[in-house]
Amino acid sequence: MHFVYWGKRSRGEQGHWHHLCHHGLDAAAVTQALLRKNPLWQARIQALSPYAPGPTKALLLFLAACHDLGKFADAFQFCLPPETIWTPALQRSRPVCLPPTQHHTGLGLTIWAELCPQDFLPLPDAYTLEPLLTAALAHHGWPRPPLAASQGARLEPRVKADVQAYLQEVAALFALTPFPEVDDHALNRLSLVAAGLFILADWVASNARWFGPDHHWLDARTYFPKAQQRAAQALDDLPFLKEAAPGSAKDFHTILPHLAGCMPSAMQQAILDLPQPEGPELLIVEDLSGGGKTEAALLAARRFLQGGQGRGLYVGLPTMATADAMYRRLAGSYRTLFAGPASLILAHGASALNEDFQDSIMPDAGDDGHLEAGGALCAQWLADNRKKALLSPCGVGTIDQALLAVLKTRHQALRLFGLGRSVFIGDEVHAFDEYTGTLLKNLLTLHAAMGGSAVLLSATLPHKLRQSFVDAWRTGRVQYGEKARAAPLISTDFPLLTRITDTDKWELRVGEPNSKGQGLRRKEDVQVRLVHEEDAMYAALQAAVTAESL
Repeated sequence: MHFVYWGKRSRGEQGHWHHLCHHGLDAAAVTQALLRKNPLWQARIQALSPYAPGPTKALLLFLAACHDLGKFADAFQFCLPPETIWTPALQRSRPVCLPPTQHHTGLGLTIWAELCPQDFLPLPDAYTLEPLLTAALAHHGWPRPPLAASQGARLEPRVKADVQAYLQEVAALFALTPFPEVDDHALNRLSLVAAGLFILADWVASNARWFGPDHHWLDARTYFPKAQQRAAQALDDLPFLKEAAPGSAKDFHTILPHLAGCMPSAMQQAILDLPQPEGPELLIVEDLSGGGKTEAALLAARRFLQGGQGRGLYVGLPTMATADAMYRRLAGSYRTLFAGPASLILAHGASALNEDFQDSIMPDAGDDGHLEAGGALCAQWLADNRKKALLSPCGVGTIDQALLAVLKTRHQALRLFGLGRSVFIGDEVHAFDEYTGTLLKNLLTLHAAMGGSAVLLSATLPHKLRQSFVDAWRTGRVQYGEKARAAPLISTDFPLLTRITDTDKWELRVGEPNSKGQGLRRKEDVQVRLVHEEDAMYAALQAAVTAESL
């Protein structure tokens, strides 16, 4: 290369900086490690890709290595004060007329357009690649339009030659080969997942704990093995970013130890009797308040995890109070769902005020005495930012933390990516207003489009609303590429378990005992007597109070 380019610097430490090309390869190495340690993510990414597994992986690693392409621009390289020690190390003089500093994500898109890498590299055509390219270059939370060359993106000839040489080295490293022609919009679906993957890889690769300053550049093939070692160490230190193996428990009391001595309710037994899932499913549980719907949902989550349809779960509730209560219930039993230690996170705006959750936060969960005591654990790296909450193997919080994955908010792709490997459980889904309910349907559609399964709970769900949830989930399955059949619902029974797959639907009236006498329906007879006088109403209330006290 003609020049040296800085990509990351140690704050407060002059002279400590990381080469830009090193950082790009660091992100590629983390991307590779995340896919290797998360077969479910890898399988779902492949299902969304129009290319074969090898070319798909090579393209993702190449784009991850190019995610900070905009930092080659002078507007970024000389954004530091001239007196800093690392600026002279760039081996060239500061331009006299430096354009105003612009964000490097927009600069990257403009540099790509100026270079036209499709002219000298085996890449998909520019229009087809655009959504995936934007997901990589605009990795700071939301896409940015490319900037005009006059705003600082135009490269001088020697810098342009350096960028081109780097792209060629990386393309050779990951063995890019010509891609077959596909539909112009074929990468749109993949870009939704890839955007979250690139954000996560960049966050890990930007941490100096694992990727310390190294500004001596040789070439991509020489440095990449070092980046792979660092990425492997990072994931060893962040074990929750690897797939959590499901627990082997199948017995009711082993899965739900806090219900020792209790028999499963009718709904819980119905969940236990379901066959192993052959693909993603939507379950809708309708039962009385206090009928054990939450435990039924945990049994359903266990079924999905053991069936390979998820590697975690997130429970979304309407309020912080209900989320806190659910956290307390999960804290004593969630570990039975996993084969080893797993983080349980509480995700809402006031989680810092929950003492139980704060006490569970550990720098290194695997070395804490809570393991023997059976208490809840949460890794510090997850707890320091709610945007990471859905990456946790097990989470409970307010529904908005999941709904942000379908809103135009910063880093929504990271939330969607994290939720993609989990079973989504929505509690009290009847309680949302029209706006929130519409967002929930959109979330179901996107979750299903990524291959996810969901469980919805309600004590009073109108038939029309239940049908709309099913339609939203089926729409997502069609977007995933499955030929999902329409599923018109008929039953008005209660309690009711609705099960939706790609090929069929079941509406199971719950409450009759099975052959073993288990699952007896709770029966309550309520007598109603109408009164039309206020005195009669108070007399009836007084009589009820008197009867209760006897």
